[in-house]
Amino acid sequence: MTNLTPRRLHQLAQERRIPTPNDGQWPMADTIQALFRYYQHTSEEYSRERVLKLAAQRKRAELDLERARGKLADKSEFAQAIYRILGPARQHLEDKLVNQYPSVVSGLDPAAIRTYSRRLMDDLLQKIQQLGAEFDKL
Repeated sequence: MTNLTPRRLHQLAQERRIPTPNDGQWPMADTIQALFRYYQHTSEEYSRERVLKLAAQRKRAELDLERARGKLADKSEFAQAIYRILGPARQHLEDKLVNQYPSVVSGLDPAAIRTYSRRLMDDLLQKIQQLGAEFDKL
């Protein structure tokens, strides 16, 4: 009547989804009611899983679209670009601030030091902006 094999019925009974047989006979009303409850629960669970799967697929499609439009970049590519930028930026900063700055400003009056410092700052910002063009490649 249930269209299930005896093996499947025993599996369901082991899982406590349906009552166990008594003397090899399945209690018909209780078994059918339990099967209906099992199928309803399974159907609801399946529907819930299907909705979650569709939501995940939609999210992935949205991300793929945003990536194709150039609005997203991979995290690893972004990190590599930062490292490519910071290395030369550090070298430039060190060259200007540690190697050149002290010798250039020694003996200058405060106004001249400020003027030189502003020019140096402009130069450093320009160099960092040039290095920042690396992000346009992502």
